[in-house]
Amino acid sequence: MPTYNILKIAGIDTINDVYKVTDSFLLNLRGFGSACLNDLLHRMEVFKAQKKLKDEKEF
Repeated sequence: MPTYNILKIAGIDTINDVYKVTDSFLLNLRGFGSACLNDLLHRMEVFKAQKKLKDEKEF
């Protein structure tokens, strides 16, 4: 999971940390290319969808 490792090395530990940085910042990280960015964005969309479903079930 290279995306995870690159983010950890950069000190990005949480989803909130990811929201605080720009795509340009991420793409400037060593080894973080467009494939990693696409992977990250996809995983964030999945996380949002799962969180939304969980929140809806609680009501």
